[in-house]
Amino acid sequence: MFTRFKGTREQKKLLKAIKKNPDDSNALTQLGWNAYEQHDNDEARGYFSRAIEARSEAFAVTDALYGLALIELDHKHYAEARDMLRQIIKDAPNFQRRAEVHLALGQANEWLWRTAKWKDEKEKAGSDLLQRARDHYQQALERKTEQRD
Repeated sequence: MFTRFKGTREQKKLLKAIKKNPDDSNALTQLGWNAYEQHDNDEARGYFSRAIEARSEAFAVTDALYGLALIELDHKHYAEARDMLRQIIKDAPNFQRRAEVHLALGQANEWLWRTAKWKDEKEKAGSDLLQRARDHYQQALERKTEQRD
């Protein structure tokens, strides 16, 4: 018996593109986002990782790294997500302007602040993680306003 792939037309088109060119970062990243939207983080992680390894299109590679960072946030790996997001902001000016990247980085910093083991309240209050979270939340709001204009 044949088992037919029951994907959308777009997914089938992307899979066909990958069959022709296994290093197509654009198609791999798009398949990663499709899987992420369907809450299949393992499949999404696979496609994003392959897109990063292929390195055929810089924007797609950065978009795949952003997808991996969101998966890390979903799995409560805040430090890893923060490192990825900081790298994206540092290396990719196009992503630096995106509100959602700053929002995700703010969330990572806030959760690191909330979940860290502090010696006492003074150490917790003296941490810059919460201030960094606030700064990135503010940047997210500013970027969102700029996008609307």
